[in-house]
Amino acid sequence: MYTDADGVDNLSVVYFLINDTATGVGGIYLAYNRQANKLYLRNDADTAWLGGVSPGSTGTISNSRARLYCQETTVSSSSEGLTVNWRIEPLEGMAGRSCKGFLRAWDVSGLGSPWTERAAYTFKSPPVGQSITPSSANLVPGVKHTVGCVYSDPDGQDDLSVVYLLLNAATTGADGIYLAYNRQANKLYLRNDADTAWLGGVSPGSPGTISNSRVRLYCQETTVSSGSEGLTVNWRIEPLEGMAGRSCKGFLRAWDVSGLGSPWTEKATLTISRRPDNENLSPNAAEIAVGAPTTLTARFSDQDGASNLSVVYVLINTNLNGAGAGYIAYELPPRNKLWLRNDGHSAWLGGFSPGSPNVIENAQFRLYCQHTTVNSSGTTLELNLRLEPKQVMAERSCQAWLRCTDSQGLTADWSSKGSFSFFAPPATNTIAVFPSSLVLKQAGHPAIVRAAVIGSDGKVVSEPGEVTWTVADTSIATVEPLGMDGLGEYLMARVTPSMTGSGTTAIQVTAGGRTGQIALRVADLGDWEELHPVENPAFSEMVNTGDQRVFFFQTEPDATYMVDLETVGGDVRAELFDNPALSGPALQSSQTEGGWDIPATRRNGTWFVKVTGLAQESLFHIRLQADPGVYNTEDSPSLPVWHRLDPGGPGRFGNVGRKDALYFYFDAEAGRTYYVEGGGPGTLMVAEDSTFANVIAFRESQIGSQIVPSTSRRYYLRISGGDGGGFAGAKVSLPYEGYASQPVLQLYPRTLLMDLEDSRSGDLSLWALVTGLGGVLDPPETVTWSASVPEISVTGTGVQGGAQTASVMMGNPVSGRIQVAAGGQKARITHFGYIPVLRAMGSAVSALAPGVTTTGTVPAGADRYYYVQTIPGAVYQFVTERLSGNCSVYVKKWRPPIYEDEEDEPIPDVFVAQCPWAVGSILIRVKNTGETECQYRLTVNLIDDGIQTPVPYTMEQIVLNSPVQERRVGYHQSSLPYEEEALFYFDSPQAGVPYHLTVYCAEGRLHVMFAEDATFSDALVAWEILPDVNKHYVFTPPAAGKRYFLRVRGLEAVNYFRYAINPYVDP
Repeated sequence: MYTDADGVDNLSVVYFLINDTATGVGGIYLAYNRQANKLYLRNDADTAWLGGVSPGSTGTISNSRARLYCQETTVSSSSEGLTVNWRIEPLEGMAGRSCKGFLRAWDVSGLGSPWTERAAYTFKSPPVGQSITPSSANLVPGVKHTVGCVYSDPDGQDDLSVVYLLLNAATTGADGIYLAYNRQANKLYLRNDADTAWLGGVSPGSPGTISNSRVRLYCQETTVSSGSEGLTVNWRIEPLEGMAGRSCKGFLRAWDVSGLGSPWTEKATLTISRRPDNENLSPNAAEIAVGAPTTLTARFSDQDGASNLSVVYVLINTNLNGAGAGYIAYELPPRNKLWLRNDGHSAWLGGFSPGSPNVIENAQFRLYCQHTTVNSSGTTLELNLRLEPKQVMAERSCQAWLRCTDSQGLTADWSSKGSFSFFAPPATNTIAVFPSSLVLKQAGHPAIVRAAVIGSDGKVVSEPGEVTWTVADTSIATVEPLGMDGLGEYLMARVTPSMTGSGTTAIQVTAGGRTGQIALRVADLGDWEELHPVENPAFSEMVNTGDQRVFFFQTEPDATYMVDLETVGGDVRAELFDNPALSGPALQSSQTEGGWDIPATRRNGTWFVKVTGLAQESLFHIRLQADPGVYNTEDSPSLPVWHRLDPGGPGRFGNVGRKDALYFYFDAEAGRTYYVEGGGPGTLMVAEDSTFANVIAFRESQIGSQIVPSTSRRYYLRISGGDGGGFAGAKVSLPYEGYASQPVLQLYPRTLLMDLEDSRSGDLSLWALVTGLGGVLDPPETVTWSASVPEISVTGTGVQGGAQTASVMMGNPVSGRIQVAAGGQKARITHFGYIPVLRAMGSAVSALAPGVTTTGTVPAGADRYYYVQTIPGAVYQFVTERLSGNCSVYVKKWRPPIYEDEEDEPIPDVFVAQCPWAVGSILIRVKNTGETECQYRLTVNLIDDGIQTPVPYTMEQIVLNSPVQERRVGYHQSSLPYEEEALFYFDSPQAGVPYHLTVYCAEGRLHVMFAEDATFSDALVAWEILPDVNKHYVFTPPAAGKRYFLRVRGLEAVNYFRYAINPYVDP
């Protein structure tokens, strides 16, 4: 109240100040102008008045210390004086302060009173929520958890009235867990689902719970205590399924007994886990043959991420019992172990990682760890079990159940996901022999014959039991059993013709309860010469008009051959026959020069070539070439001719004859993505059946098809030779992550050439590298080497430059295969050893070691040959000195097949070359180009040992505006090993700006894909690029930072390329 001795109407302005001292700084300083009827509040700095609002008018005036409510502030006059009822709200700036109340007034004449102390005030501090323990955690539905909360009040704990805890995404009780504790009443409360009323009212420590659809509060286990830090409430709660999968914040607030409260404050982040789920089993119904491995795919999910799963289970039995069952468990990383329950359901067997070379078995099932895979993507885990039911499962009908647990202990209990019946297939083994007929020269070289026992599933039986080989007439030939080849495919025997006898007989083989027979003829073939596969001419012959020369050669069941005829002078005719009588029309015929592609047939093992002179002094060269990696397509009643492609493994390449075809198959698992790639001279078809009645992809020349099967099944691929035949090949790739997770075995070299020194043993080294995207991996602990024929001996010799090495020796001129298994992968190498045949034509052929200088002479018009066994990726220097006469030196990379001379320009006197990873030998030809004998000196130097720096799979970044990139390997521009690939990525710096991709093939042949994802499942462009061809593609990224992927795959032994990405300029 304010007074004036001259009357209330003489008052002009009255003031109210709340502060420690009579100053407006740091206080609440109010004024009322009676004449203007306006209210004011002094600003924080005490430099200006705020407001000017009439009492009773809507509005407030505020600074950091108070809020004046004008509508609720009243002014009245009486005989006693002027009364102003200030309606104020002190703010946080005044909390905890003790102040005095001062009044002063001024009249209309400007006469004023000093500040007069009239009151004392104390401003209370609001209570606060201090902390939540834990402040960050994962809460599991259905499990009790303690959430500790501390609340404090600067005015003392006894000043606290009600404290709250809220778990929700926002500060609202709807859809959250909203709890309260009334300290004065000592009662616990829970807000209902609709956030409209409080439930409960139970004292802490009292029996009972309070629940809604999202949480259960255990009152007896909830405790309240006081301490120096404040009031602590340990809420004992059980989140329910209604909260599963929620990411929540923890909020606290408190009120004191005076009604002063704090706002919600965030003190924690809590996630409510979700229970995992058993998704499905594929197939979910099937009839399964016992004794034959099959793949079952079990899928599980966890909305907290597949990595949150801990253990997944599959149970196959007539009832939900682990005894006498196929009860499998898989523990996720870091353990990464497979287990199979024993017969009595009392212990787990195994404990091996998927992909490891182990087998776990009980009486009912056999689990193949090496072929069991695990795929994880987002929230889904896929377990691909490779199981083989045993004989005891025959005639049983079973259910299949799934179960899983996560890392928090949440479980998706057993749920039935499939049903299977098991049957025993009839024993219908067959036996196939290779060849079915054979001709040998009397007292000539022995030959290797083979047989395979084929089971009812069409697969080779690797353990056929007792095997016997016999010859009906031992005076004609003898047979020596050689056992199973090192690859587990063929039974072998060596047939040796008699020194004196000739005639026909039969070779008989008995294995697996079946008998096969090979028709054998041993004949006196006189001066007929045997051809062996080799690059250079095997024989140089001179014939006159009407003269005849006859040659013959033996074939392997998995090879393709070419007879090549070159006429140097005169004229000849060559004819191909399949019988030593040379009867019937010729199968192939050519005059002057030419050649024939001859797919090996399993029925005929010997071929004959008759060359007839058509002019006097006709000089010709004849040679035989072979490619063991091209698979024949001639059908056989007893053995499927389909050849397996391993998804994610190397492709199979080679030549296909005119109007012929290559056939392949691969096994695909349900739900997995496969990329079928192939190229050839004719048409390419992919089908779901071997008759190609249901073709799913059809292309001319090349194919790139994505397949995602809904069920596990087999697919078939056919590549035709068209009208002219030519090079063909196919590969089945897996998505890009397969490269990242699976090691890749690189074997060097891909082919071998060996100098047998007239059948004496030669030797050289092999290398095998296990690589991944990150580089060369540590050498695996176990590496096995094996050979397909006993004449080849291969022995591991340790580690060199990060690679496993082996030594190989050969006792007789044969062809065969060598296999290495390391790091869970397998790779094969094929080699030929027929150099002595070159000596038979009169040209010297010698091994040449690096660092050794050799001097030699070459007669006029003749050649001299050398070869160098190479080291992977190594760089060699060839130094030639011509001492007399004229000669030229040619360097060639030896690899089968070579169907033409590839006569390049002669090398200079000093020449540097790198041996590609796919090539095992470099062949050197010294050719006399003069009319007199020439003399030369030749040195080969090793100047870079490439094995020390092997090139694994890597992914390189393409940098914008950089010069055209050249991948450098050794001393070349850029090199890709045969069948290998280079991977790149590009991050676009801007959106909506066009960019220009260019890829140029300098040498070899490339398959290029450019895509928006690293799996290349939906390529933006796919090219096959031939030499000296440039390909372009313009693309516009929709967003900055958009990532693109480039894959360049080499299709030849050596491939050079350049690439670049630059901003596109419209020409």
